[in-house]
Amino acid sequence: MANKVHAAPGRPGRAAVKTGRRARAITAASIAAVALVAVTGIATGAVAQGGAAGPGAPERIGAAPRVPTGARVTGATASGTTLHLSVNLAPRDRQALADFVTAVSTPGNPQYHHYLAKGQFAAVFGPTRATIEQVSKALKAAGLSPGKVSPDGLSIPVTATAAQASHAFGTGFRNVRLKDGTTDYLNTSAPSLPSDVASSVTGIVGLSSINTVSSHHSAVRRASGHGSAGATVSGRSARTVAPHTYTPALCADFTGSGLTDGTDYYSPGKLAGAYGMTSSATVGAGQTVAVFELENVDAGSIAAYQSCVGTSTSVSHVYVDTTAGAGAPATDGEVGVESALDIEDLIGLVPGAAVIDYQGPDAASATDQNVLDVYQRMVTDDQAQVISTSWGECEAVESSATANAENTVFAEAAAQGQSVATGRGPLLMT
Repeated sequence: MANKVHAAPGRPGRAAVKTGRRARAITAASIAAVALVAVTGIATGAVAQGGAAGPGAPERIGAAPRVPTGARVTGATASGTTLHLSVNLAPRDRQALADFVTAVSTPGNPQYHHYLAKGQFAAVFGPTRATIEQVSKALKAAGLSPGKVSPDGLSIPVTATAAQASHAFGTGFRNVRLKDGTTDYLNTSAPSLPSDVASSVTGIVGLSSINTVSSHHSAVRRASGHGSAGATVSGRSARTVAPHTYTPALCADFTGSGLTDGTDYYSPGKLAGAYGMTSSATVGAGQTVAVFELENVDAGSIAAYQSCVGTSTSVSHVYVDTTAGAGAPATDGEVGVESALDIEDLIGLVPGAAVIDYQGPDAASATDQNVLDVYQRMVTDDQAQVISTSWGECEAVESSATANAENTVFAEAAAQGQSVATGRGPLLMT
């Protein structure tokens, strides 16, 4: 097994940094976070319920999602509604995977930092070929058309109508109107599969389109004594800041704003100090950080920030379940704020690293399947030593199928030497 370099930008405390042409402060807390939830079932669905064909009595997997607070059931889901699903498989030996992750992560252990090489996970810890073929056969017997298994062997994609999924997994579907007026669908029972394959499946993601994943930035008013309350430090304009060589500080046209570093905003140097890190142009050299995003990135803001702090950090983009330019455009104060905060924070902390923005569909329309697809791509690509996200949802509303699938994907990341960090949420100062 390959001995890979393992690096992370430190374990942060509260910290903040200014973004491009608008003063923004962010807080971040780098924590290991994988949500595990148990949810209850709801009323029987209107789409006719059947049962998966194949040997063995049908066995339920996980639990049905609950109707979100404030939502109401509006009727049956149309039988022709298209569902994009993933049947997620368990590792061949969960305990062996857990033990390996512990070993490569524990100083003093002979296996410390001896991570799996890229592409090695499927052969070592992924489900066996026999298991994959058995599950695929059961899906076909239930009238479904399973797609090509993922590179790590952990998921089998399936596209089906609500009627087909109802028959195959023994569940109905209902539409629900959420508090914001949008209408989604959800399954009314935990899905079932024949008992001889059910134990190999951790869950089926995509049976519900309800998703509350969101960014964690929020507006914060300036304290009195630094100008009029509620005024913005600087609005977006066509002007550019004066570029200069990197230092731990910010450019003069921001530092002259009358705000206090470490109170009203955080410069790269002050932010690095809060994280217990050094601050220089070479911090992070040779490393790559992958950033999870569900919105377009404001490239102009990123460029202005790099000009202000004097960096030339490489920022590239990978699109998952979406394409470049699709979705809502980055706008001041709304779309693009979270992604700019995330990327500019990293540029300030580890300017020598390369940043890869993994972008999924807009958060407003992204499903749990989209979210899982982005995370799985970040891990199976295995291009980054660090995976960072500041998007999330309340554990109580995350389905057990999604949580289980994320658990396994993040264990795969750890086995490969990828650190996964999630921020508690940036703050936008206005």
